[in-house]
Amino acid sequence: MSIDPLDTMDSSQLLLEIGRLILTDSRYRDGDWRAVSFIIAQEPGMGSVEAYIYPEKGAPPVASVPAEFSHEINQTAKMLQKRMAERNGTTWIKMLYQVWMPGPAFAATFENEDAERWKLQDYSAEGVRQLAHSVDPAVTRGKR
Repeated sequence: MSIDPLDTMDSSQLLLEIGRLILTDSRYRDGDWRAVSFIIAQEPGMGSVEAYIYPEKGAPPVASVPAEFSHEINQTAKMLQKRMAERNGTTWIKMLYQVWMPGPAFAATFENEDAERWKLQDYSAEGVRQLAHSVDPAVTRGKR
């Protein structure tokens, strides 16, 4: 009988595991970026991962998905949601997970009620740009 390593992790370890998966994924491991933002949705019967890369040189953000670890990030987030619900009785439906340099450093922000938060409403190039801008760590952390 094999034991899933996620089953043995607490919330803090799961948060770190998400960061480890992001930083070891080939899409982000060797990139020239100052930050990445992941919007991870965990609603009943559905999980999704989308991301934006913020290039180092001030170029526009680029929509992205992990190359190898999308499924693993999603599964780790699902276990994190379960652990947090066990601890405080509240189930989040979305998480904004941001990694920035130098560091790397990370932050996680949780949404418990508003399924529309961090959701792409306008599928035009401008709509994507606006969403990417709104979840840029430079904006959410108040540092430019």
